[in-house]
Amino acid sequence: MLIIKMKNDEVKSNKKSLVKIKRRAPEGAVTRTNIRVQNAVHTVAEISGHYTPKTDFLKLLNMYRGQVVITDNLKEGIVPAEYLFDCIPYYKRAVLSALAKRIEDSGEKNISVCVSDSGFRLLGEFAEIARLVRNLVICTEESIDTQRFADFCFIKYGAFVRFKQQAEPSRFNVFADLDSIEPDGRLWLKTNGQSSLLYPDSDYFCGTAEVSEIISLGVSVKVACAALQVKKAEELNWLTTNLNPPEAK
Repeated sequence: MLIIKMKNDEVKSNKKSLVKIKRRAPEGAVTRTNIRVQNAVHTVAEISGHYTPKTDFLKLLNMYRGQVVITDNLKEGIVPAEYLFDCIPYYKRAVLSALAKRIEDSGEKNISVCVSDSGFRLLGEFAEIARLVRNLVICTEESIDTQRFADFCFIKYGAFVRFKQQAEPSRFNVFADLDSIEPDGRLWLKTNGQSSLLYPDSDYFCGTAEVSEIISLGVSVKVACAALQVKKAEELNWLTTNLNPPEAK
C-alpha cells in the first residue's frame, strides 16, 4: 500500500513499528519512508503543499495502482482517482451487515428483500441476509458466482435466492441499491415504500493498533479500516456444507 501525505516541517514519531528509511532529496521532491503494518511493509510518500506531480511520482503511483490512500488534507487532484484504493466494496459489506442486523432486530422472518449490486461478489454478509429472510432477490448479471451463491444458501440454510437483471422496488418490503452507496458508506434504503438512511456497521470500523498507525498519518478512519480490511471477508465454501438442506422453519 502507498500512503501519500502532506510533508511536515518536522517528522515526529516515537512508534516502534515505524521503520524509517531516510533519503536525501532535493527541495520539492517526494520523501519516502517505510512502515510495517500487519506484517507487511507499506510506503509513505510525503509531498509539499505546492507539489506538482513529476515523472518519478507517476512511476511510483503506477507501482501501487489501486493501492494508494491519501490523507484528508491532501490537495484535491494531485492523485488521479484511478490510482486510489476503492473503499466501496468494503463499505458494501459494512452496509449489508447493518441491514442484516436491522432485519434480525425486527424479528420479522417473512419479509422480502431485494438488493441491487452490479458488482456482486460471494459475500458472507449476503448469505446472512439470505439466512434471515428466506426470500432474497439480487439484481445483478448472472454468472458462475451467482449460481454458487444460490447453491450455498440452499444447501446451508434451505433458502432460495433468485437473481434478476432488474426488479420493481415497490414489490419488496426492503430494497437496497448498493450501486448508489454514498462515498462515506451510507445508503438510502427503501422499507415498505419509505426511505431511511442506513449507516454501515460500526464493527467494520473498529480501531486497532494497526489502524491507529495509519490514522496517525492523517488517513480517515473509514479509509484506513477499508484498506487494511479490518473485518476480514468470510469465505463461503459450499463444498463442506451438509448436502441435505435443513428443514423449513
